[in-house]
Amino acid sequence: MGAVIEVQELRKIYSVGLISVPIGMAARREAKVLRRFQATPLPPAVYLTTQLAITWW
Repeated sequence: MGAVIEVQELRKIYSVGLISVPIGMAARREAKVLRRFQATPLPPAVYLTTQLAITWW
């Protein structure tokens, strides 16, 4: 029973993480921050991966 509760709690945490990434990206887009990242040689996949890692750890 304890393991089932832990899995449910982890699902809640991951759900919040998955929801907060698009919201954060939209906020950065509105603040024109993403346009600044276009001027750097950083690939978009690296930026997205970093945002996912920061959100979950």
